[in-house]
Amino acid sequence: MSIFVPMEKKEFSLDINSPNKFLRVVGAVFGFVCIALAISWLTINLRNRQLTKESVYPIVFIILFGLYQICYGLGKTRKYLKIEANTIQYKQHSIFPAKRILPDELDKIEIFPLSVHFKRKKSRKLVFRFGASYREIIEPIKNAIDDFAEVNGITLEYRMEEF
Repeated sequence: MSIFVPMEKKEFSLDINSPNKFLRVVGAVFGFVCIALAISWLTINLRNRQLTKESVYPIVFIILFGLYQICYGLGKTRKYLKIEANTIQYKQHSIFPAKRILPDELDKIEIFPLSVHFKRKKSRKLVFRFGASYREIIEPIKNAIDDFAEVNGITLEYRMEEF
């Protein structure tokens, strides 16, 4: 007789360095400063009728950079992988939204040395790439995905990359 043990929630940070509260506040303040400077630069150029296509590019860049810094300060750019008993959620890129995978939609999971492929039943597969920054989290992530597959009865294959 086997005893069912519920899977605990596991979260892995994919950021190169984890920002502390001070850096996040400084990032958000810097973002607001960038946006304020870009808006003032835009109004000065409009007032002096010196606004050209070439002067708009840096203004747009500084505004977008300021927005990114504000999102960083709010913790919206954090990259992570969360594995729970009934959900895998990961955010691999700081500017794109997180992807959520439910066990009901998975056909099988293929684990490669540097990536995991989630083959879904009705839509295209999702690929999670480990990268080379944090090699020490690869094995714990693979073990957590193995546990997830076992708890949810999903086929799991370990494969080698083919070039």
